[in-house]
Amino acid sequence: MANSYNLNIFAMSIRPTKIRPVTLASLTILTLSVLSLTSCLTNSITMSYDTLHPAVWNEEQSEVLFLARSSTFRHRKTYLVSNPKGARGRTIMEDFGLYHLDISSNEVNRVELLEEVEGFRFRGILWDFQALFKDSLIYYRVNPRSGWDHLLTRARSRRDTLFMQGIIEKYGGIRVIDSDLNNLGLSGHTDFSEIYHGDSIPDNTVPAPLMRDLRNNIPLESLGLVVMEVFPRDPDQYISGVIFGRIRCSVVRRAVFEQLIKPMEPEEIQFLIEKMDEYRESLEEPNKAFYTRFSESLYDSLQALIR
Repeated sequence: MANSYNLNIFAMSIRPTKIRPVTLASLTILTLSVLSLTSCLTNSITMSYDTLHPAVWNEEQSEVLFLARSSTFRHRKTYLVSNPKGARGRTIMEDFGLYHLDISSNEVNRVELLEEVEGFRFRGILWDFQALFKDSLIYYRVNPRSGWDHLLTRARSRRDTLFMQGIIEKYGGIRVIDSDLNNLGLSGHTDFSEIYHGDSIPDNTVPAPLMRDLRNNIPLESLGLVVMEVFPRDPDQYISGVIFGRIRCSVVRRAVFEQLIKPMEPEEIQFLIEKMDEYRESLEEPNKAFYTRFSESLYDSLQALIR
């Protein structure tokens, strides 16, 4: 069943500059309320994600295995009445994992969360990734480009050394997963050539331009970028922040569209389109032209949902 939202908030947001306060006190309250809503949604969080090169696929070119990082950063609050110098934000969500993509369905599943590999002791390390699809199994290996032994030189204590040795024991070899994406642990192979019994290993790297296109269509929810989980707020505020251009982070805007707007009923989506039209016509140049360009992709996507 589609989500139902209180859309009255959009009616209040159409012409914020033309509201006439009755008293100075009411003007102050209104101003602070608008500042709270706008700064909360415009400046509070930034979402980002990326896939690491290379990504690999099977011989049929229908499945892709890839590494991806995703994160959500919460900025400091910047209200007019309280703007402490030196206040900093913080990362409230960060994932590094191995993912499987079924191209035909665009379904993405996380095979393994590699956050312990990407822990603070390993930040800044470049990673090499190899994988093979063979006989209904998927073999993969994740290695630091500088080699595992080099990382041991970073150990500052015996505890660090034991931690890193545990990581090397777990991830230093070739791991295997089955067709149902169950992780079966280490495969027992020391080199990928053993899996092909000495035959040449095929080039199964997904071309970078194609992987960029695939990456841009990955459901953000599958990467842990869920707005109502990482930074819960009133869904109406998220939606109004997107359609009126208050939320500028493209990944947050996309997450709101995928997770909050797409499940809405057609009449609710039509309501959003009408409110965007009204808001655009209420603006003067050059703000009108800027908003038109900025919201064009969203506007087209909304219309596509009700066709």
